[in-house]
Amino acid sequence: MDIYGRLILSWNDSRVTWDKKEWGISWLNFYWLQIWTPQLTQTNAPATKESEIKSKVLGANSAGNIFMWLDFSLSVLTDFDYSRFPFDQQRGCFKVDDKRHFAVHLKLDSNAGEFARNSLQGLHPARWDVVDIELLENQFSLKVLQNDVPVDAISSNLDICVTLKRDTSYIGLAVIGPCIATALITMMSFMASKYWNQIVTLIASIGLQIISAHSFISELPPASGVAPPFVKFCSFNLALTCILLILFGLLSFLTSLKHALPPPNWISRPISFICTFCPFFGKQSDQVKLGEDGTVTINEQTTPPTYQSPWDSVGKSIKIFFFIATFSLYVLAILISFSS
Repeated sequence: MDIYGRLILSWNDSRVTWDKKEWGISWLNFYWLQIWTPQLTQTNAPATKESEIKSKVLGANSAGNIFMWLDFSLSVLTDFDYSRFPFDQQRGCFKVDDKRHFAVHLKLDSNAGEFARNSLQGLHPARWDVVDIELLENQFSLKVLQNDVPVDAISSNLDICVTLKRDTSYIGLAVIGPCIATALITMMSFMASKYWNQIVTLIASIGLQIISAHSFISELPPASGVAPPFVKFCSFNLALTCILLILFGLLSFLTSLKHALPPPNWISRPISFICTFCPFFGKQSDQVKLGEDGTVTINEQTTPPTYQSPWDSVGKSIKIFFFIATFSLYVLAILISFSS
C-alpha cells in the first residue's frame, strides 16, 4: 500500500528568537541545515522500496515557533484479507519516527485527525474508496541505565492508518451479475413443459457460466488460501446446474418408458395428491365456453390423447420437489454469499 501527502510539524526553539520591533522582521525562512530539525523516517517500510520524507518549507517567527512542511511518500506491506472479496475492507498502518530514537517526542495536534479526514474528500484511488484515516500517537518506554541506575526513557511515534473499501461498481457488473443471471436461467428451466426443453436450457446455463468464468478470472485477487464467497456461489451454481441436468435426463428416460410397470400404491397415492394441489405442473384443463343463451358448453380435447408413461406423474412430483429445494438453496446461498 502506497500513500502520498504532506505533514506539518511545529516546535519551539529558544535559540531562534529575536526582537521583531528592533529588526522589523516577524518571519524568517531557513534551510533545514541551519537549525535543528527532526529527521523523520518510516520504520516499517519494505526493504525493496524506501520511503521518502522531504522538507519543502522551513520557517520561524520571532517567538521561536518553528514550522516545517514535509512531503512524504510511504509504502507498507499489508496482509490483505480476501475472505469477503469483493466486499472486503483493507487497513494499512505506516509508522513514522525520528531516525534518532528517543530523541524526539512526537505529539499530535488535537485537530490533526479531523483535518486528515477532511482531506479524504479529494482522494479517489482507482477501484477503492477511502473509508477512514487515523492518526495515532503511540507512547512507549524503555528502561536504560544511567550512572548504573535504571531509568525509563519515554518516547512516542506516529501511526498513519488508512482503511480502504473496494469499489464494487464494476465488480458487480463483471462478476456478480453473470452469477445471478445464470442462476435465474437455471431456475427458469423448471418452467419448460418438456424435459428436452429443460435439458437445453440447463446446457445453455452451463455454457454461459463457463464463458462468464473467463471474464472474472482477471478480477480475482491473488490466492490467499481462502476462497471468496462469490467464488463459492459460482461453484455452487455450476454444480447445482449439472445435478439438475442429470436429474432431468433421468426423468426424461423414466417417463419415456411406456411399457414399464406402474409404480406401487405407496408411491402413486401421494403423487396423485401432489399433482392435485399443483395444477401448474399437472394436466391441461378442458375448454369451457359460454353460449349466447347462457348455456355452458364443455369442449373436450379434440386431439386423441397420447399414451403417457405410468411414471409420468412421479416425474412431475420429483420436479416439483426439486423446484422448491433449488429455490430455497439459491435464496440461502445468495444471503450467505452477498450479504454485507
